[in-house]
Amino acid sequence: MSVKKQCNHNVILFGIDNYTSNVPDENVIVIASKQELEEVLEDICLEIDKRFRLFAKYKITNIDELNVFEKRPYYTIIIDESIDNSEIKDSLNYILNLGRSTGFFLILKGNE
Repeated sequence: MSVKKQCNHNVILFGIDNYTSNVPDENVIVIASKQELEEVLEDICLEIDKRFRLFAKYKITNIDELNVFEKRPYYTIIIDESIDNSEIKDSLNYILNLGRSTGFFLILKGNE
């Protein structure tokens, strides 16, 4: 699954039961399995790296400045399930640390 959808803002959902929204379906990626989540998060980490290379190329520091040169969509990743996979956790930490300036926002469920 590619994270390069060509719209302004996309939402990636994992572990959300009974999803309903007014967001058009083409802007929503619903992930059903942890394996698929792991693959998508790896793609996101690669895209973050790519965006940082573009930041260096254009001598800029954030997604808003990048969109002047090259349009890149924003993503909100919502995970409503506990994650015990270390590779997924590593990707989530990477996104938490570097994602905001590159247009990736992460919302995680806390423990109950």
